[in-house]
Amino acid sequence: MVVYLLLAACLFPDLGYPQVWYRLVAGLDGLDVATPTAGALCQARRRVGATPLRFLFDLLRGPAVGTAMTASRWRGLLVCAIDGTTMSVPDSPANLAEYRKHRCNNGGSGYPLLRVMVPVCCGTRIVLDAVSGPTISGETTSTYDLLRSLHPGMIVLADRNFGAQKLLAATSATGAQSMVRCQHGRVLPVLRRWADGPACRGWVGPRSG
Repeated sequence: MVVYLLLAACLFPDLGYPQVWYRLVAGLDGLDVATPTAGALCQARRRVGATPLRFLFDLLRGPAVGTAMTASRWRGLLVCAIDGTTMSVPDSPANLAEYRKHRCNNGGSGYPLLRVMVPVCCGTRIVLDAVSGPTISGETTSTYDLLRSLHPGMIVLADRNFGAQKLLAATSATGAQSMVRCQHGRVLPVLRRWADGPACRGWVGPRSG
């Protein structure tokens, strides 16, 4: 029930645990339903911890059998995209020991921030995997932890921040194809020239071209 409560809380982020609980049990008319206090629900959340949610995520992540065939494909390849974002976490001593607040001209962030990296299936937006960590670790560094979810039959789209030679070589080693934007002024070696004139440019490495 606590896991259901946490999932429902994601649907109602502006409500406290008691209000989310009432919505969760609203359809159980006629049953003897508990009415826990906010403190009891908070303690139950701490007892459950993160392990069951990690297990649930690993169980459900990735394209389901029924959607894998309907997801966006290009030339037979499953089209995926990878990017990162930041999220606020509670301003607690434990979090401040791991995550930091960001400073900027507008005053900075009021809460510590963590970075989340997620690859998704384009079209269906199904999450394939996710990793999180402190923002001192850049997007390209965190992406290496997502290579476990890449495999042949995929093409991964990414912005120019991911145009690092070592990362692209590591992605290619998984068997997945990749298409990454590059800055206009970046000069890449010519790998192949097509019959009608245009050149295919990129890095020489595993499965290049």
